[in-house]
Amino acid sequence: MDKLKFITVICVCLLLSACNSVKSDAKKLVLSRLKDPDSAKFGNFTQVNEESACFTVNARNSMGGYTGDQQAILTKYNSEWMLVAIVGEDTNLRPYTVTISQNNKLVYVDIPNLNNQEDCIRAVKSFYPK
Repeated sequence: MDKLKFITVICVCLLLSACNSVKSDAKKLVLSRLKDPDSAKFGNFTQVNEESACFTVNARNSMGGYTGDQQAILTKYNSEWMLVAIVGEDTNLRPYTVTISQNNKLVYVDIPNLNNQEDCIRAVKSFYPK
């Protein structure tokens, strides 16, 4: 019985460390794209599936003001996470076309307005047909 508890604890720890690794990688990618990375305030992070994730971020723009919550969309390609785009209400281009990985193949998709993380998750799920 003690052996079973030990194995269960090890499995849970491994799963948690894998999630933190993806979140940490995502944060580094987002920070690398921001104009003022020191100002970044991160919100919710959701790994939608094996190939995609959404991360809420608010940071200062070129004018020094905060942008408001924006959604960072990430995709996994050749076993590496890539930042696809940081999209918010104020993105001027509509539709916003980006490249994502589907089954390790790059494809183009249109991103609608993303006002919150639920919008991001819904959009990302639509990119991956079942």
